[in-house]
Amino acid sequence: AVVSTQSGHYAGGITAIKWSHDSSHLAVLDASNPNTITVWSIADKSITAVLQFVHNPRTFAWHPHLLRLIVASGDSSVSMWEYDGCWIIELPAECSVNVNHTNWSSDGNALLLSAKDNFCIGFLE
Repeated sequence: AVVSTQSGHYAGGITAIKWSHDSSHLAVLDASNPNTITVWSIADKSITAVLQFVHNPRTFAWHPHLLRLIVASGDSSVSMWEYDGCWIIELPAECSVNVNHTNWSSDGNALLLSAKDNFCIGFLE
């Protein structure tokens, strides 16, 4: 067997790392630069995007079928990244969750946003 390796060095450590739905990309939250998520292309062995946030991301999740990343920083909004760009989605008042956990439904049509003591489910239109 032949093993090929690719590495990225994170001197301060990695807070979180997750594969995209098709294993074509990795999203990495760097502990020494906690307001930044780096998106790596596995095929190109290069950085696809560097996402910088005002508030440190608490959680992020890849869409189950698309190259789409949702990021929550513990306030009343979430950020969504795709190749086309990055959007901030303000949560409606009735969904007053300081998001610290995100999870897509298996079909990708709904997004679970939760905090310590409450949650809401969002549907993208």
